[in-house]
Amino acid sequence: MSQIDLIVLVDDNETENLLHKIGLRKKLQKSAIVDFTHAQNALNFLLQMEEETADKQIALLLDLHMPEMSGWEFLEQYDTQIPQWLKSRIKIVILTSDETDAARQKAALNPHVFDFKLKPINIQMFIDLVNSLKATTA
Repeated sequence: MSQIDLIVLVDDNETENLLHKIGLRKKLQKSAIVDFTHAQNALNFLLQMEEETADKQIALLLDLHMPEMSGWEFLEQYDTQIPQWLKSRIKIVILTSDETDAARQKAALNPHVFDFKLKPINIQMFIDLVNSLKATTA
């Protein structure tokens, strides 16, 4: 199993970011975790990454409903602004409370979305998510 080197949390709810950090830290002690409450800041962070980090495996956990820039808008900007070498290293998982079929279908049609999970996330869901992310980075 390969290591996930960096986890990027993008959610306007600071409490959820903290809870996700705690849950992920239990399973991924060696991974760096950064969180953003504004999607544009997360996009800027990714844009500043250097090609020397091309060997890093990155998981990006994205909320859909945020002010200023929604998760859907983030994905549109991600598609046009993030270089391909970096996209190939990132697995995007949508974490949302949006239970609609429309949201699931839209996520399934987006080539950048690896998985779609409903909040709240429990420990078993974190374990399953971590295992599926690790399996695809091997």
